[in-house]
Amino acid sequence: MLFGPPPKRKRKGHDSLVLMKRCGNRRPRSLDDSFWQSFVDELARSGKSYSRISTYLAVIRHIYAYAKRANRRLVPLDPTREVVMPANDGKPRERVATRGEAAKLVEAIPAAEIASSLNWAAILEIRRSSASAVALARRFGVSDSLIHKVRRKELYKTDP
Repeated sequence: MLFGPPPKRKRKGHDSLVLMKRCGNRRPRSLDDSFWQSFVDELARSGKSYSRISTYLAVIRHIYAYAKRANRRLVPLDPTREVVMPANDGKPRERVATRGEAAKLVEAIPAAEIASSLNWAAILEIRRSSASAVALARRFGVSDSLIHKVRRKELYKTDP
């Protein structure tokens, strides 16, 4: 049997028995590429997303990888390798972070470097210096990209 007995509880809102319903008590060796292609096509017709179908195939492929092992030799090859997936629906995932997640994300953002972290004397010294941007960045405690912007006069274009 390919997938063992069904679990006693079914999660609310999810059909976790799809593979068992489809395969029944058939042996993995008896399920060929046309069987799995028809399964993928059936999932696509029923409205399953590309991601969901891909997840089902990943589970099936892991089972075949286990069955192909040299010490098992239950199947000679994985028939799902030639299965053609439907076109990706291209729908971007949209998820809103919870309040707690958002707070953690904001905390993880490094303190923004602002141009005011350099005084005018430092600006003039950076522009006159022939030292590398990395050396100046270490000296003034800013990033080398900020040093480059100061040198190109993208920041502090005029005297204060």
